[in-house]
Amino acid sequence: MLVRISLVCFVLLASQSAFAQLADFTADIKNGCFPLTVEFKDASTGPVSEWLWDFGNNKTSTLTNPGTIYTEPGVYDVTLTVKNGGPPSTRIKAGFIVVHDYPSVDFSFDKISGCAPLDVKFKDQTSTSSGNIASWFWVFGDGGTSSQANPGYTFKTPGSRTVSLNVRNEFGCEKLKTISSPITVLGPTVKFTPDKTAACTLPATFTFTNQSTGKGLTYEWDLGDGSSSTSESPSRTYTQAGTYHIVLKATDTDGCQQSFTLPVFAGGEGDLGIKANDKVCNGSGIEF
Repeated sequence: MLVRISLVCFVLLASQSAFAQLADFTADIKNGCFPLTVEFKDASTGPVSEWLWDFGNNKTSTLTNPGTIYTEPGVYDVTLTVKNGGPPSTRIKAGFIVVHDYPSVDFSFDKISGCAPLDVKFKDQTSTSSGNIASWFWVFGDGGTSSQANPGYTFKTPGSRTVSLNVRNEFGCEKLKTISSPITVLGPTVKFTPDKTAACTLPATFTFTNQSTGKGLTYEWDLGDGSSSTSESPSRTYTQAGTYHIVLKATDTDGCQQSFTLPVFAGGEGDLGIKANDKVCNGSGIEF
C-alpha cells in the first residue's frame, strides 16, 4: 500500500514539473531619452495562460507582449509574473530600463551692445544630470556658428542678433535654448553705387550715389587718386587711365564707423581682356 502511494506522488510531481512555468522576458530597447517607448516580449518557458506585468512606472498590463511609455528620467525595475493554473512564476529584472534626462541649457555673454565689429565672448552654463555633455552648437543670428563650448565671436554688421545654443549629452539627448535679440550691434550700414563702373575715354567723370543708412551720418570719401571728399554723394573726374578703389567711410552719432569699397576703371573696360591664338596657318580662322 505504501509503495502504491509513493508511486502516485512521484507521478504527480513529475507531471507538475513537466508543465511548470519559468517567467522571462526581453525588451526592444533598454535605454534612451524620455519619453521612451518600450515594447516587451514574453520569453517564458512552459505553458502560460496568464501574464501580469509591472513596468516600474506605475503602469501594469495583462497582455502577452505589451508596451509602455516612460515619461520621466530614471532607472526602472520590471517584473513579470506568469501562471497556468498552478503556482505562479515571477521574474524581476532590477534596473532593466534606464531613461536619460535632457541637458538644462543656459549660457551667458560678456557684451550686450557695441559698435561693429563687436567681439563677444560666450560661456556655456549648461547642467546635466545624465552623463556628460558631448557636443555644443551655437548659432549667432548672422550666419555664423561654432561647435566650441565657450566660443568668442565677432559680429561684423549692425543689427539685433538672436543667439541659440543646442547641447547634446553622451546618450544623444539634446536640448535647444534661444535668446531673442540679446545683442545689439551698433553702426551704420554703408553702401554706394557709381553711375558707371568703367569709362573708355579720358577725362572720365564718375558720380557716386550714397546709399548708407544710420543715425546722423558724416562721410569721408577716399576717391582713389589721393583726393577726398566729405560730401554725401560726390563726383570725380579722372584724367589718367587706371583702376581707382573708392572708399566710403561713414560715422554715426554713437561714434560707430563702417566702410565700403568699390573699384572703378578709367581709360579702359576694367578687367576685360582679349586673347587670340598667336600662331595660325594661312587661310585658317582665329579664335579670340
